Amino acid sequence: MADGYDFFKDVLFTWRSTADWVKAMGVTAFGITTISLVTAWLDYRLRRYQLTLADKHSAPAVEAAPPAISRSAVVELAPPIGSRNTP
Repeated sequence: MADGYDFFKDVLFTWRSTADWVKAMGVTAFGITTISLVTAWLDYRLRRYQLTLADKHSAPAVEAAPPAISRSAVVELAPPIGSRNTP
């Protein structure tokens, strides 16, 4: 680097000496990539918003059975036999 080599000057020279169709393809690819990424990001935001709306308008959750293991670490496998309703 002590000889005065400039990387950006070399890149600019290479870009200028490139064929016009290659430049057009490069600019087009950059534009299409940018548009695709923005579209995907906006689609993600829209779907996320729709999911939050669906959660707000859904029916309340039905009460489920208590968990098998509580915070007190007591395991509830089944109610006692005497408390079961038998026909």
